[in-house]
Amino acid sequence: MPVISEQPGYRILRHWGARSYPARNYAHYVVETEPGIQCFITRLSDESLVSRPPKGSPEAVLYLSHLSADDELRNDTWLRERVRSAGDTPFFACDLRGTGESQPDTCGRDSFLKAYGSDFFYASHALMLDKPVVGQRTFDTLRVIEWMRGLGHTKIHLIGKGRGAIPATFAALLSSGVKQITLRDSLNDYAEVAESEFYETPISSLLPDVLLHFDLPDCYAELRGKNLERL
Repeated sequence: MPVISEQPGYRILRHWGARSYPARNYAHYVVETEPGIQCFITRLSDESLVSRPPKGSPEAVLYLSHLSADDELRNDTWLRERVRSAGDTPFFACDLRGTGESQPDTCGRDSFLKAYGSDFFYASHALMLDKPVVGQRTFDTLRVIEWMRGLGHTKIHLIGKGRGAIPATFAALLSSGVKQITLRDSLNDYAEVAESEFYETPISSLLPDVLLHFDLPDCYAELRGKNLERL
């Protein structure tokens, strides 16, 4: 992973109007995790948010989306209830690189999930460059956590769904800022993928040679000390 010591820069985006999010107000931010790479962040709040994210209590929640934070905040009943149950705790939802607001259509319109579509295209090129996408998205997560720490949030509850669950797992292991982790629809183990004739795990979620060193159950066992919850 790249070694970057300074706090990530960010931009404040203009308001999108009514979005039917599970909070009265929201603000959108773009965090640059490395030069040219940006993650889209939605901060939900009951108070009005019109500019810089306020510096608040140490506790905060960071949600890593499966495919689109915007869509999941509007339509995922489980996530909407999580936002409401967070109460006054700041709630951030994040699209990591190549998902949600940065989802590419390089291989044709709506090709992202198709066989040999844009998700496969970028993931396969990343493997050839020895920079697997799952590692890049883990790096994004760590940088977003650093950005949140700069806002005073030093006790983060990290939530990852689906494709966001593996970067969440690795980031929780690597970051002292993560004090609790919840994984929803997470992969049980890489061995199951390797031993299956047919599987649905996208190449963008695969880590080359991982079974020579460890598997996901080893990570989950280590994360019990951070109050791991798998759903």
